Amino acid sequence: MTHALATIDTFDLDLVTGGKFDWNRMVDNGNRYAAAVGTAGATVGGLAGIPGGPAGMATGAGIGFAAGGAIGWAGGAGYDAYQQLHGR
Repeated sequence: MTHALATIDTFDLDLVTGGKFDWNRMVDNGNRYAAAVGTAGATVGGLAGIPGGPAGMATGAGIGFAAGGAIGWAGGAGYDAYQQLHGR
């Protein structure tokens, strides 16, 4: 069973927000949170990899940074989009 992803027509989005939805602001906020949460993820991943020695720590830090960055970006961009849609 497959599901199609829902899309948002940018013209319709502008109608909802009065033409004030700022995509660049949303992406910038996502990037800002990706860096912060990615760094935290790298720290946690590195600590989790201690039993594997230096190689385990490096691998854990890399995985933690990637996962934390993705979660941080989605959270930051989503939060900003929510704020914009509610006129904040």
